[in-house]
Amino acid sequence: APATSPHRARYPFCIGEPLLRTCMWRRLSRLRQRSAHGTDDWLEDFLHLSKQQTLLRFDTAGWRDRWSLHCDAEYGGSSTVELQQGEAEGEGTARFAGQTVTEIDSDNSSVSPETGKRAVYAGWAAMRTDVEGDGWDLKDFHGIRLRVRPDGRGYMLNLRTVGILGGEDVDIYQARMPPSPVLGDWCELRLPFSAFVLTSRGYVQHSQAMNLETLKEVGLLVADKQTAPFELEIAEVEAFRFEDEEAERDAKVAEMLRLNEELGYAGV
Repeated sequence: APATSPHRARYPFCIGEPLLRTCMWRRLSRLRQRSAHGTDDWLEDFLHLSKQQTLLRFDTAGWRDRWSLHCDAEYGGSSTVELQQGEAEGEGTARFAGQTVTEIDSDNSSVSPETGKRAVYAGWAAMRTDVEGDGWDLKDFHGIRLRVRPDGRGYMLNLRTVGILGGEDVDIYQARMPPSPVLGDWCELRLPFSAFVLTSRGYVQHSQAMNLETLKEVGLLVADKQTAPFELEIAEVEAFRFEDEEAERDAKVAEMLRLNEELGYAGV
């Protein structure tokens, strides 16, 4: 079937399971519904444009060069990964795709220089890029917004920041992207910062807010313990703020903002 435009998405509003309740899929058409009702509504939309900031684009010359790809094949696994221009009409998108394979020959796998042990876990692939020189300062936003065309696999959005000890120390925060209720079409996912948890070698650590002024790297990871192909198309990565009225009319948004503030992501 021919590729569909990201602007034609028709996704239902959905919140994930309890552990994922800080993630929000949203119907894309809502972003444009008000503008069809009159000048006052159009003006309101105009005044809210500052509530988002584009972070990463896939329609600029050489965009592919900034991304590095990784998978378990580097450590003796058999997974594959590629990053290509997406197929959406009229807009630059990225296609993160490949095959994850969970089996690994532990006798022939690589030895970790840190632990001296051979790799025993496989079935993952990742794309990531350095953003330290991009001047990201996200302290005035509520989270990260993605516009993607998912395939039903389980993905993680990873953020690396300067560690609490400073210097070369790095903290890794991960947010699980809950499966979209409808596959194969474009949708929007909003991940408030409270959805990100501090991890170390795949294990969740104590609650600690990330430093939103010292982001070093951003990436996507698929590691859902499946031997299967994957394909995630990405159109936009933005920082966002919830609209002022959303917390008043939607209890889920109010809860997300409460969790943000509880962890120290108060915004303004």
